[in-house]
Amino acid sequence: MQPEYAGVRAVGFDLDGTLADTHIDYLQLCRWVEEHLLAAGVPEEAFDSSFGPKLRLDDGKHWLTACGRGAEAETLTTAYNRFSQDLEMSTSNLDRVTAFPGTAELLDQLKSRHIPFGILTQGSRIYAETMLDRIGLRNRVGTLITRDDYPPDEAKPAAAALGHLASRLGTVPADLLYTGDLKIDLLTARSAGARFVAVSSGDIDTDTWRKIDPAVTVLPYATGITDLLF
Repeated sequence: MQPEYAGVRAVGFDLDGTLADTHIDYLQLCRWVEEHLLAAGVPEEAFDSSFGPKLRLDDGKHWLTACGRGAEAETLTTAYNRFSQDLEMSTSNLDRVTAFPGTAELLDQLKSRHIPFGILTQGSRIYAETMLDRIGLRNRVGTLITRDDYPPDEAKPAAAALGHLASRLGTVPADLLYTGDLKIDLLTARSAGARFVAVSSGDIDTDTWRKIDPAVTVLPYATGITDLLF
């Protein structure tokens, strides 16, 4: 075990781009968020367009709430979740999705070493469960947290998101290693005080990860964490 990972008692994974080779149209989702925020009168400077759709939505909701329009913010969340689920089910190549090489073996190895693990995803529950069924991993994953399971304010990148996962794995975020393919995964781990390993199997390659955070550990696939932990 590498020294910086000493004390890791549990492992958390993102799903899309981390364990499964899926391709959700996040650009379309970003466009949907921007169009609806602007239509609601949210100024462009109120949401950071350099972040993904969920972070942009959160910025817009905060602006609406600060203006006394909290009900509109909640309505927007409901519409976003509905649109996201439709997009997930239609554009993420579910009919031909596969797990990344060695994923099943990775989960089996963690189980054999009595290291609890689970998935924390931005995806909806029906989407995540359908995908795990398709790639043959559903029976291997006992802990799955989706965006439908807790209030929106407790979803990634909120610290509460990893707090829920750690609690269900019988530990605390400081003793958890989270692995993901997007900047929101890094922000989630940082906000919760968890350790983080990035993968380049999703939409961010190694060079881009280095620009985001030169100190971050980047692996080609999540399977590489065994070299860090064992």
